[in-house]
Amino acid sequence: SRPACLLFCMGEQVGALVVDENKCVRCGNCERVCPSHAISIESGAPVVNAAACMKCGQCAAQCCADALSFANVPIESFPPVRDELRCNVAQVEQLVRSRRSVRVYHARPVPREKLAKLLDIIRHTQTARNHQELQYLVLNSPQQLHRFGQMVIDWASSLGTPEGALQKKQWDGGEDVIFRGAPCAIIALASNDKYPLATTDGAIALATAELAAPALGLGSCWAGRLQRCAAAGWAPLTKELNGLQCVGAIMLGEPAVQFTRLPPRNPVKVTILE
Repeated sequence: SRPACLLFCMGEQVGALVVDENKCVRCGNCERVCPSHAISIESGAPVVNAAACMKCGQCAAQCCADALSFANVPIESFPPVRDELRCNVAQVEQLVRSRRSVRVYHARPVPREKLAKLLDIIRHTQTARNHQELQYLVLNSPQQLHRFGQMVIDWASSLGTPEGALQKKQWDGGEDVIFRGAPCAIIALASNDKYPLATTDGAIALATAELAAPALGLGSCWAGRLQRCAAAGWAPLTKELNGLQCVGAIMLGEPAVQFTRLPPRNPVKVTILE
């Protein structure tokens, strides 16, 4: 048990896909958009192969007649896309270009409601075959951050490299070279055995968290040294993660500085085959 930590495994069991034949207009679009070919049109009406259904909701999202839903989630619980909230190209471009890796934070804790909102947003990111197997371990106190940071420093110093020696010297001198003084960190976790694309799903989720964080007054940065420690299979950290695979980690907190310019990047390198 980790009384000082917060372990989220968000999501819900949606139940089986349900077709309301009284509403269905027999357009066949549900069959066309289903990524797992779980819907077939028989005698003009959709028939669901429950074993093949990934429960991704793609069919319900496009149904013009609201004829598709899940047994435990009625169509009324599917919020409509709001046109007034659609982003234009300029807004999307600024959102992406203004994302900064924040390494200077205020010490103020991240409010629980902001943390919950951020996690609720990223649980909607895409996952391979709609697995939704990601879990999140949140380090939300100075004590837990220091404890996990010490594990990473112990691993780094055990390597016998100049880099590891420097990190230990900085850490022992009071410099937080693991979490950069952030008051919070989020570690994305997944099963080691049945989730081959977990690293991709974790990267998508945490990259989305980085984009969403500024809207909550927060900044973030990837905790790459913790990720390297986990990837190396450092036993103390592996034990803390209960044998789950670390598929990404970010630090999180209120930025101590504000960024007002968009730095340039190298031209895109692309090959187009036609």
